[in-house]
Amino acid sequence: MNSWGATFLAVAAALTLLLPRRLALLPLLMSAAYMTSGQALHLLDANFTLPRLLVAAGLLRVLLRQEHLPQGLQPLDRLLLAWGALLLGMSVFHEHDGWLFRSGIVWGELGAYFLMRIFLRDVDDVRQVFRALCVLMVPLAALMVLEKLTGDNPFQVLGGVKVVTRDGAVRAGGPFNHPILAGTAGAALLGMAWALRQSHRLAAVCGAAAGLAMVLASKSSGPVLMAACFLLAVAAEVVDVVVQKTRTPSRRGSPYWG
Repeated sequence: MNSWGATFLAVAAALTLLLPRRLALLPLLMSAAYMTSGQALHLLDANFTLPRLLVAAGLLRVLLRQEHLPQGLQPLDRLLLAWGALLLGMSVFHEHDGWLFRSGIVWGELGAYFLMRIFLRDVDDVRQVFRALCVLMVPLAALMVLEKLTGDNPFQVLGGVKVVTRDGAVRAGGPFNHPILAGTAGAALLGMAWALRQSHRLAAVCGAAAGLAMVLASKSSGPVLMAACFLLAVAAEVVDVVVQKTRTPSRRGSPYWG
């Protein structure tokens, strides 16, 4: 971990402890969006990436503030705990250090999941995180477009990433390990923007523009198909709304009209 990563970790950990509950997840999400896999703390054979370290900061906050799961453990929570136990238990059938690798997966994935369950308790909490992400991802989208145009990835200073090309064309990946992952994050941002279209229009426009730019800059078919499926779903919703508005009272009561 270099000075950039150490500084980011210090600021992000402090914000995780100090931000209001509904926004306390943002530093963890930003570490996944802006920090590369090259920024990690290596202790013996263990590899502590920034998201895993911020999961620890989040759990420390939960303990200090005595925050808890709303409505206790739910069936999905138990199912994921069983998945984690199974993943660790199956380590005995793998290489001698398989349990260490799988422990990192369980810590990061389950830790992030339960922090989301604790910090995001209703639709308004989720909407506030979407709003923040739509704005905070704009600089990342701009840097990916810059990478696409210049062939130089600004995130290489953090290590762990390189410029990917195919048929002579640059596939922007930003801080992600592969352009497909970067494009997928952009496609997911489109859905967040759509969810904000009525309540926070400016943030929705920012998120849609950033998401579309990330998808196109990644030059990956998977994210493009994901975005296309999303647009198809939006079109279906729009058509359904139009049909609902154009129904006549007599037709609404007809069994042949639905």
